[in-house]
Amino acid sequence: GLQATIEKQSDAPLEKEKASAEDLRKDSSEAALMPVVPQETFEEARDSGINGDPDAGEVRKKLATDYQANLEGRANELEEALKAAPDIQSAQDFQRVFKILEVVYTTDGQQRAGSVISQAGGLLFLYAPDGLFRLPIDQVRQIDYYNSDEVQLEDLNKNTEQPPEKEK
Repeated sequence: GLQATIEKQSDAPLEKEKASAEDLRKDSSEAALMPVVPQETFEEARDSGINGDPDAGEVRKKLATDYQANLEGRANELEEALKAAPDIQSAQDFQRVFKILEVVYTTDGQQRAGSVISQAGGLLFLYAPDGLFRLPIDQVRQIDYYNSDEVQLEDLNKNTEQPPEKEK
């Protein structure tokens, strides 16, 4: 039964699969957006909370401000690196490199297509041929996913409430 199946599966060696170029690109982009708060700032915030420090609220605000500033700086650096990528100079190049396209629909009826590369600091980072977009998560209504061979990227960037028709 099920136990025998589980035991049989656990004896099999794990098959390793080489990561695709798209997976590696997304992983490195996501890692680039993980801001690191200086250890002393973190320890100050932790200690003020533990000790019931009356200035704990101010320390937490400083921690949040430092985090957001670091995140924005890293996002700007990443955007410059992405813009300089020699393999993506057009929407067609983008669609060739990124096999999955995401369309993010916002609460104000807008939509933007590209590749979601990270989520950090209350923002969703969407890379598109025309830049790196920082979308507040609380304004994201829906995300649709498409294989890049199902639709044209240009059709996905229209401001409409209706998702595009998939090509047959």
